[in-house]
Amino acid sequence: MVTQAIAEVMNVGDHGSTFAGNPLVCHAAEAVVDIITEDGFLEDVTRKGEKLRAGLEKALGSNPHVKQVRGMGLIVGVQLDVVRRSAVGFVCTLEVQHICQITLRAIHLI
Repeated sequence: MVTQAIAEVMNVGDHGSTFAGNPLVCHAAEAVVDIITEDGFLEDVTRKGEKLRAGLEKALGSNPHVKQVRGMGLIVGVQLDVVRRSAVGFVCTLEVQHICQITLRAIHLI
């Protein structure tokens, strides 16, 4: 997917990797740092995370399978006392749009 001239000077792995520092990745990382260092950004994330956890605790508090709602910022997990198969059914009742992962006994939200 490159021109012949570029292909002739590239070696295996030059185009990128998971931890590459190529110009695109560096520019994206710089943009993220610029955003998260803006005045009030992290405080806003903290406030939204507290609101999210409080809302989940209120909505799920009476469910006997919910052991704990935990997290930091907007990365939140709901600890269950049921295993994954039951957790999948439980998630379907939450109407949550951003599920990152369902582990053996937890649901991770972003």
